[in-house]
Amino acid sequence: MYRRLSAWFGVLLAVLIFLVAQTINKPSAQNPEVELTPPKTWIDFELPTSNGVTWSSTSLGDKAVILNFWAPWCLPCRHEVPYLIELHMRYGSDFKFIGIAIDQPHSVRQYEDAVGVNYLSLVDDSKGIELLQYYQSSGVLPLTLVFDKDRNMRHQALGTVDPRDFEEILQEML
Repeated sequence: MYRRLSAWFGVLLAVLIFLVAQTINKPSAQNPEVELTPPKTWIDFELPTSNGVTWSSTSLGDKAVILNFWAPWCLPCRHEVPYLIELHMRYGSDFKFIGIAIDQPHSVRQYEDAVGVNYLSLVDDSKGIELLQYYQSSGVLPLTLVFDKDRNMRHQALGTVDPRDFEEILQEML
């Protein structure tokens, strides 16, 4: 009796986890409770890299920027990072890719090593959150912003980016 009840409870728990993961994994733009923030102007910032070296956005020069806020514990973020790695391989000469992880450096480095992050990775769970909330008051992850060479926000994606739409945006900016 207890085995059968335990089995049903396990199945029910697995279905519940699956449904929650599916809900979380949907792009937030489809979630009516979270609205996109109107475009904001670029603000310069300094944050540590995942290796602890301070990096300043004033060193960007005149490259367009893809700024991605993420965290290793965020399931949609974990799905998106490999796509950003691929995009960086193809568009890295035209865009500066910057990931800002909202977590502790050790957790971030562990995930970066596992997936092979090939773009600039910054880590700060307090200043990173402040910057995230400047651009998107809801604080929802992932958030991907695209800025042109003049630092005008051209696109924002709240939730996992749609690869076809996102690539179109990048192509238009070339």
